[in-house]
Amino acid sequence: MKKWQRKIGWGVLMWSLLSSIGAGTLYQQNKICEKVNLFIESEMEEYHISEKELRNVIGLEQYVQEIRVKDVYLNEVEKRLYQLKYLKKATAFFNRNGEINVKIKLRTPLARIMNSRKSTSFYIDAEAHVIPARETFRARVPLVMGAFQVPMGSTIEDSTLLSIIPFLKYIQQDSLWRVQIAEIYINPKQEITLCTAVGNTKIIFGKVEFYKEKLYYLYCFYQKVLKKVGWNYYSSINVRYKNQIIATPRRDTTA
Repeated sequence: MKKWQRKIGWGVLMWSLLSSIGAGTLYQQNKICEKVNLFIESEMEEYHISEKELRNVIGLEQYVQEIRVKDVYLNEVEKRLYQLKYLKKATAFFNRNGEINVKIKLRTPLARIMNSRKSTSFYIDAEAHVIPARETFRARVPLVMGAFQVPMGSTIEDSTLLSIIPFLKYIQQDSLWRVQIAEIYINPKQEITLCTAVGNTKIIFGKVEFYKEKLYYLYCFYQKVLKKVGWNYYSSINVRYKNQIIATPRRDTTA
């Protein structure tokens, strides 16, 4: 076969291939949108926003089996979803059957923050993002109380709250402290007091610095002392000072 004949042959082949791809794309674009599939990823057993609410925000349910694929603007769907502060990530795309797949990843609350000055509360995650509190949802995370700056945007700016995020993350990663530390109070001097879920013992923690060492000494005290005398024996445990634990018995207990 001559060189010019081979070139013509390849040209015809490429034209046929592109034509078939174009026809397939046109066919897909003209398909009727069959349904909306919603996939929710969350580290929690309960969601802080319902599937029904998410579908309302997506806003396509009423048009299913009427609207064509080419008339659905997926970027607009994602923009609407990202307006929700509960979401960490949202992705919308079509599958081969003309169905819209929407994948959503929810933010995971790290702590609930209560501002003692303005009686407002909200959740924060590990990335310092604000998650609105709702009456229909309560995450099993510590309650942090203090005179904090109320966030105006989607992330917190209060220096005190920002400084304790590594501490909060450490608590959530530990099987004991995750369930034992129920409340965290921070005074104007940025000194921390912890309230426990079991034993109702006040733990005078001091500044957030050296929190790993303080929690380690507290763990040793739990294992060597509280297991013998009981969870309710002490009214307070002070780990504020380096390499020291000062425990105060309740008035109605005896040594």
